[in-house]
Amino acid sequence: MITDDETRDYFGRVVGDRLSAWWVARAEDEIVGYMLIHGEDLDHLYVRPCWQRRGIGSSLLAKAKALSQRRFELWTFQRSGNARAFYEAQGFPPIDCTDGG
Repeated sequence: MITDDETRDYFGRVVGDRLSAWWVARAEDEIVGYMLIHGEDLDHLYVRPCWQRRGIGSSLLAKAKALSQRRFELWTFQRSGNARAFYEAQGFPPIDCTDGG
């Protein structure tokens, strides 16, 4: 995983705010995944579908764990079965369910 300050700055300007920590995964000169950490919240973790199941999401999540001083929280929609399975496999038990409505 290669992180790039210029790409992170772009995400901070265009997608989120400058107080958030954006991390971008790049491969073959393209962005293949990203995450946003805002305080104790992992607000976004996304890996392009054609790059999933290659360890990119696990690497980003490991970075989030390393950056967290105590803990962090995350959530996903109940209908997002792949995301829920990924997080549960990484040791995050489901606490509550929502359909996003």
